[in-house]
Amino acid sequence: VFSSDKGDRTLLYVICLTYILRDLLFGGRVSSFMLVLSIFILRFRNKFSFKQILVFLVIGYIFFQFWGVYRSSLNQADFDISQKDGNASFVFYAAMRIHYLMDIGLLPIEMRVLSLVYFIASIFVPSSYLPPIASLPSYLKDEFYTGGGGLVSTYFYCWLWIPGVIFIAYFVAKQLNQLYNKQSPYRSFYALLILISAPRWFAYYPIQIFKFALYGMIAFWMLSFLFGGVKKKRIASKKDTIT
Repeated sequence: VFSSDKGDRTLLYVICLTYILRDLLFGGRVSSFMLVLSIFILRFRNKFSFKQILVFLVIGYIFFQFWGVYRSSLNQADFDISQKDGNASFVFYAAMRIHYLMDIGLLPIEMRVLSLVYFIASIFVPSSYLPPIASLPSYLKDEFYTGGGGLVSTYFYCWLWIPGVIFIAYFVAKQLNQLYNKQSPYRSFYALLILISAPRWFAYYPIQIFKFALYGMIAFWMLSFLFGGVKKKRIASKKDTIT
């Protein structure tokens, strides 16, 4: 966004590539995906045809699936490529666990309301200062095992029932529609952060929608102030430049 010439951008690409290689070597995937997706949207969105993008997506999906098997085998003696369980199974189990806690009465209405209040507070307060109910993925983890995570729809159903599911779907759609907002680069950047963090909030915990994206937009505003605004800066590709 703020790079002034090709040399600056080349240096940034080298730094990003170094980070991605390090992340992959340590078994990571999501952070690298988020970084690649953000660079693609900011710089290369209109430089590839739909067929080329589709091919890249298929190759990337296959690569990350194999990498997920490798990552899950880091603590095992043997590399097991035939492993059938994956993140999808764990996420589904974690979501059903929340429903089960509601069904058996361990998450009554008052606890669910309290959880929502603390969830909102966690946007501004470090989680270490909040009680266990502030984090539903780990609540009662010692009694009902979970690896963490869960579907975003499950959390909002727990907090607000069906209206909660409708609300979060509407909120995300409304924000993503601002991705190429030509009047407000800050709304556009906020939408970008929500989009690239989807692997985090969709299947792990929705705090990323509000905390990560909000703080990222604040950091973007501060950088814009330091660099003299974003009136002529690139937020998207050439055809979608926000001015």
